[in-house]
Amino acid sequence: MIIKNRICEKGRVDSIIHCERGRSFRTLSEREIKRISRESEVLYEKPEQVAKALVDEQIGLECVQAYISNMSTSSSLEELDNDEGYSLPEVLLNESSIEWTAPKWAKAGDIVFFMHSKYAKSTITRLRTELIQRKNEYSSADYNRLMSYLYHALEIHAKYGGKIFAIGRVCGCSEYVEPENYCDILHWKSRNYAEIDNIQELDEPIDISDFHNYIYVTRAGAITPLFNNEFDLLRSDIGKTNDLPDFVQNASAKPMMLRQINDENWVEIANAYRRCFILEKQFRQFYVDYFIRAIGDKKTFYTECRCCRPDINDSFMDYVMRFDGKLLPVEVKLSVAAEPNIKSQVGKYVYNSRVFLDVDEKRSMSGDMFHPGKVLIIDTEKVYIYNAKTNSVDELFDLDRISSISHLEDAKKLIHDAVVS
Repeated sequence: MIIKNRICEKGRVDSIIHCERGRSFRTLSEREIKRISRESEVLYEKPEQVAKALVDEQIGLECVQAYISNMSTSSSLEELDNDEGYSLPEVLLNESSIEWTAPKWAKAGDIVFFMHSKYAKSTITRLRTELIQRKNEYSSADYNRLMSYLYHALEIHAKYGGKIFAIGRVCGCSEYVEPENYCDILHWKSRNYAEIDNIQELDEPIDISDFHNYIYVTRAGAITPLFNNEFDLLRSDIGKTNDLPDFVQNASAKPMMLRQINDENWVEIANAYRRCFILEKQFRQFYVDYFIRAIGDKKTFYTECRCCRPDINDSFMDYVMRFDGKLLPVEVKLSVAAEPNIKSQVGKYVYNSRVFLDVDEKRSMSGDMFHPGKVLIIDTEKVYIYNAKTNSVDELFDLDRISSISHLEDAKKLIHDAVVS
């Protein structure tokens, strides 16, 4: 491990641990690409329908772990002043490795296409008008300095605005970064960051007008996921005028044929695609459901179970399973490292007076039917145990070690030891 500097989007420097891991993908055929075509806008507006569509169309998780990171500009004169006139594209391109805003599902090997927002110019124009109106509030030197920052921002926008101008590779899982006092003035809400390396500026940035017909760049946030056909088409368009790095040329989606998955082969089929899930619903349906059935006392398990405690509001457990003769809550996340308050979330699932196991709440269990103070936590990388006595989340094992059904007995033993301790 190498200790590197974290340079966030607004210039903050911390210490982080740098890790690196690669991953390769199979290229889909043209026939498969055409079969996936659908309105990409649905993904951002109605993720539940997308998850259902993936099943209904029997195309599996035909998505590539790639995304567009769309950066804007300073949203206030105070931010502009704090940034000392440096734009986000400049901050990014000045580093070969940097920690940057990322989706929760980002994993090592994922590909990032960096874009400067087309609409940042309107923000710059608005700030220029505001500065002129507030001219009397600033000294002559400060006014001229801020105005020069704004003109510089316009120059950067003229060069990169509305364009994908760089490509990078994720080299570590996304993690939640606790906010600090100075962050209160920042205009973005995301606190999830991932380390990005191999950042390469494009010789010829590609304008949004060249790919808007097959990619909808969301304006609701900074992240636009790219599915298989979108990634292939974008890579092709960029490659017409730019030399692409090997990690981009060799990457594509891995299709997963969901009809083939059953209780006997789920490990071999689904395990290789755990890190490709970008919706928690998908991860639950095509991995966790099978995992819980395989390690539980019975194949039956319960979902979205309301739990009641007199000291807090009611909450809902993702799963309740029977394990070692008692009930055990199970919480599912795409990435535990990216969760800001995982302990407080799962802490609500222990020492409950009643837990309703079915949707119509005709069946309930008392708290003494559960393993006291324990919650199993599963994400796309690892399995953890929450211990209420120590208020700790401890790693039990990496899911990579479960590569066949025979390995599940070892997993059950590790969970048993953690639950009864």
